Amino acid sequence: MAIQFKSQSDIGKSLTRSKMILCEFFEKWHYFSLELAVYNTVWWIGNYCHPLVELQFWAKDRITIYMDKYLNNSILPPHHTPTTSQNTTILNTIRSTLKNKQPREIVDNSNYKIWIFWWQGEKAMPDLVRGCFQQVKSTNDNVILVTQENIRQYSDIPDYIFRRVEQGEISFTHLSDILRVSLLAMHGGLWLDSTCWIPASIPDEVKSLRLISPRTKDQPKMPFWSDSRWCGWCSGTNLVQNPLFVFTRDFFYSFYKTRSRIPFYLFIDYVYDYAYRNIPEVKTMIDTMPENNINRNKLHFLLNEKWNKQEYSKICKNNWVFKLSYLNSATL
Repeated sequence: MAIQFKSQSDIGKSLTRSKMILCEFFEKWHYFSLELAVYNTVWWIGNYCHPLVELQFWAKDRITIYMDKYLNNSILPPHHTPTTSQNTTILNTIRSTLKNKQPREIVDNSNYKIWIFWWQGEKAMPDLVRGCFQQVKSTNDNVILVTQENIRQYSDIPDYIFRRVEQGEISFTHLSDILRVSLLAMHGGLWLDSTCWIPASIPDEVKSLRLISPRTKDQPKMPFWSDSRWCGWCSGTNLVQNPLFVFTRDFFYSFYKTRSRIPFYLFIDYVYDYAYRNIPEVKTMIDTMPENNINRNKLHFLLNEKWNKQEYSKICKNNWVFKLSYLNSATL
């Protein structure tokens, strides 16, 4: 059974993207502010119109300034666990995280879990997603599929977030952002998006790193908060209570207690970047993370090409994870 990826016409793409950008504009205006809605719209226009990439850089910088001010001045509700007795700002949350450091357990290779999320379970997976999942299981141990049935077993996500999911206020995409930092903060291990292809066993040296995510060094600046320093679709740690994931988890739990919409698409990358700029330990971990998986996107662009074992082996050399996509696919 093969997967064929359909190409949408240029006119179709333009109409789809225009509708999305327009809907985003009114949503951000309604839930946040007209200022943020304008910056977000400009960012999307620059994203899709490559000659206007400077606009995207401009919008990213304005969104960052806006969100820093928003976070630094926002009063957040108490964490869902009784760790705080009164409302606090995000900066105080950071200070508390750093002040109340606890000994961090190091996860050894034999207990290093690989986390994959599909709400409806394996039987409901599209063909490409199921193929990726079966591949990682065939080449690695301790692979855990998190579903609707067991999500509470592995995470401490509060009930009010699940209620928002059930009511359609929080999408499964946004739930996966919350889930990945919850799992990594509690257990360590490696998070893989469901469309990650793992050609072989993940190297032991990867599992021994305090922080790991696909990274490319010495790249031209990009108008994204990750800026080739990490990839949100694949991230891991051998530390339980890694400060990056603890901070992001605690922030998400507080944020979603009063909100059901994110301010912009790459929100989790912004939060990682905020932690990078405000928590020295996080900055050190990201700065010292080795370059890895520089060919991580190459298989995606070959999905409709004729199978070439030699080319596949060449691409997989020194690369242990690839990002694919099941969007616009059909089974033939």
